[in-house]
Amino acid sequence: SALASLPTANVAWAAEELARAHGELGLIGAVVPLDAFVSLTGARALAPIFAAAQKHRSHIFVHRGAASADIPGQQLETAVNPYFGLPAAGAGRGQAPAGDNVSARTLLATATHLASGVVTLAFTDFLDAYPDVTVQVAMMGGAISYVTEHVQMAAEEAGSPLPAKQLKKVYLDTGQSGRAPRGIALAAKVFGADRILFGTDSGPVATIGPTIASVKQAEISDAEKALIFSGNARRLLSAKGIT
Repeated sequence: SALASLPTANVAWAAEELARAHGELGLIGAVVPLDAFVSLTGARALAPIFAAAQKHRSHIFVHRGAASADIPGQQLETAVNPYFGLPAAGAGRGQAPAGDNVSARTLLATATHLASGVVTLAFTDFLDAYPDVTVQVAMMGGAISYVTEHVQMAAEEAGSPLPAKQLKKVYLDTGQSGRAPRGIALAAKVFGADRILFGTDSGPVATIGPTIASVKQAEISDAEKALIFSGNARRLLSAKGIT
């Protein structure tokens, strides 16, 4: 099976298209853009899509990308460039100062942007109304595994500890920016190996070999590696009626 690619310029129509994808095309869900989820306001604007997804028990894949300008509360990933020491959006590539590390700054901005989406999906009440929708966030959700412990500590200190089930609201995958072996091991410890899907970004890269190697190198058990390589995906697809 596959996922439909939904536009966000007309959310009501997108919800209808999701229903058609299930009913006529035999698909199991849809891809939606990350930028709609960097705020709770933006996510709530997609409520019609998620209502349809709940009805059809959809799998929703959240990947990097801009939502329609009509979706409130969103920020383009490049909007934070100056904060991370990068040229402002629209300013062109420019010339980096000698000795700078633009690649590291860009990866940090991307990791933060992805993590913001996971915060909306896992640490707010947005998905509570859609318990039968499964949600996958690309590239291990960026930096989310590194900051989740601090989120939990802050919640405990505020007297409102986060229930453990919050971390089970989403799946993360090992896409290109989420395939570091230590990062995979940390995500397995924080979110559980049962919440990690094997992903490769095999379009932009020439081979899936490095991603396979990264999972094998991660300091997790063989049983956990088996879940990541295929067990979780098989279980998820089976729940969607795909065998």
